[in-house]
Amino acid sequence: MKACQDIVLSIEDRRADIQLNLPASHNALTYRMIAELKEAIACIRATPDVAVLVLSGAGRSFCSGDNLKDMGETPHGGDLLATTTSDSYQAVVEALRGLPMPVMTLGHGHVLGAGLELFMAGDIKLATREASFGIPFARLGLAAMNYHLPRQIGFTRAARMLFTGDPIDGGMAVDWGLATEVVDGDAQLQERAAHWADRFRGLSTHSIATMKQTFYQAYETEERHWYMWWTAQWINFLDRQRAAGNGWPKA
Repeated sequence: MKACQDIVLSIEDRRADIQLNLPASHNALTYRMIAELKEAIACIRATPDVAVLVLSGAGRSFCSGDNLKDMGETPHGGDLLATTTSDSYQAVVEALRGLPMPVMTLGHGHVLGAGLELFMAGDIKLATREASFGIPFARLGLAAMNYHLPRQIGFTRAARMLFTGDPIDGGMAVDWGLATEVVDGDAQLQERAAHWADRFRGLSTHSIATMKQTFYQAYETEERHWYMWWTAQWINFLDRQRAAGNGWPKA
């Protein structure tokens, strides 16, 4: 694949790593980053014998969500429907879930909005104790994340996060089923990621791929109906951003 600007991809010893690499903005998503993520995931899928993918963020955070001030140039010349359906974070989530190998996500610092969606796309989700997991959409006039979140942590807990925008820390994320394991600090986060990667190298990739496919199959059938609703909500939000003169998205 071509050289990346917003992410770092490496594949070594049957482990693939993707690191979001815009630390100055807490790795807020841009259209370029999303395009690079999709290309990197396709590259990993095409690489033989990869046992695990680890998705992490450079600097102080995993991902603070979409860059609401400047997503950058739209890949489709301002066509919001085309951009939303093929170049939003949701396309990355679907690509991650479609990989045959386990995906590990490493949550530290801010894990917000679309960043939380990326984190939840992991099969194994590791979190630092001080990480902040939140959904600020109620303060932004946006309705989203009301499909995956309730199915991971239950409707009562999801309602608290969605309706108030209040974040939770890594310990509560594990207690609520949002994360697999909580660790103390970034160094231990990397140590535990290496531990899990070693475990997956010793397991049957064919068995895991088959289980993962059937695991998400029924889930994704219902998800498509939700995705149609979410697309309409997102386009409405983008239209209001544009009308308010926020300069996003750019045609």
